[in-house]
Amino acid sequence: MARPRDPRGGVRIHYAWIVTGVTCLALLAVAGVRSSSGVFVHPLQHEFGWIFLAHQIGAGLASYVGGLVYDLTGTYTLAFLSAGVLGILAAGMVLAIREPGRAAPAPAVRAAPATGD
Repeated sequence: MARPRDPRGGVRIHYAWIVTGVTCLALLAVAGVRSSSGVFVHPLQHEFGWIFLAHQIGAGLASYVGGLVYDLTGTYTLAFLSAGVLGILAAGMVLAIREPGRAAPAPAVRAAPATGD
């Protein structure tokens, strides 16, 4: 079977191949971007400890409780107000944290001036 020819002299490519190529390139780009975040996970876990776990538990509970409040009251007002109060309470707790005193840096050691013999 002969390939269809373009009236201008070139070989025509079916548009499905263009869609396939663009889709393949997009999937490769997305896979690369998505996988690169794994490089940062270990240093962030080492730096912040359990903070990500606590955040995810809070987010999961908040969405469930927000939906439950809506089902019981028919409005999100109580859920939004409680989220605001909890946010202000959390900010107050963060501001109340007292960090232990840090040791003063050691004084810089100066080299003795060179004496000519």
